[in-house]
Amino acid sequence: MKWIPLALLTCLLLPSCLKESGELLSYNKTYYKSSINKTGNFRVFVTAGEIKGAAIVSRFQNKDTALFQNYANYLLNNSGNLDSLIFTSPGHAQIKYQYASDPYLYTTETVNGKTVMTSTSTSRGQNYMNPYTQSFPYYASAYKQEVSDEFILSSTVGVYFFGYNFVEKHVLENIFLGKITANYIFFKEYPEVNYISTIYFNNMLQSSFYSRIPAGDTVSIQEYQLNFTK
Repeated sequence: MKWIPLALLTCLLLPSCLKESGELLSYNKTYYKSSINKTGNFRVFVTAGEIKGAAIVSRFQNKDTALFQNYANYLLNNSGNLDSLIFTSPGHAQIKYQYASDPYLYTTETVNGKTVMTSTSTSRGQNYMNPYTQSFPYYASAYKQEVSDEFILSSTVGVYFFGYNFVEKHVLENIFLGKITANYIFFKEYPEVNYISTIYFNNMLQSSFYSRIPAGDTVSIQEYQLNFTK
């Protein structure tokens, strides 16, 4: 059982020998993260839905844009989730982390045009203050981590750390278009009630996620695309 760092949660592919856009996705070749870029607009949500007022969106954007960019730079330039990808055979792949002695093994399938990677082993994670299944990275994910159980790790003066066992999933795009990309969701929760009100995770946004935002809270979001090359 492996532990997944909280800051990296939030959080391989079916290879093909078909030529698309002049390039070939190869078996047993390592794909490394190479660049990152914003996709879509900066967005702000409350439990009723997306806020469209330009003045309100601009106020949050001025607060959070530099912060999100710093996190994006960190994601690209430091060891962590999805350091490199290897497609070993149809339906099977590996993720190699920079400081791990062995790669992690995944099965892969195509779901709604996305490539969903599912770990072949169980991981253990931790979440601050609330169970993971009540956290934004869980309920905002279209392809959710498979959580098997949750439990209290520690409780001191009302401050809780929860643990959970889960089967890890990642979501990739564009593997048959001559490139590999991973969508990352960067978010910040207001009011800031703990030290992890800002985090990022790899997934696609679930369409009605905002209905799970607690009443009175606001969440700002910027999506990024992490790109991989051989």
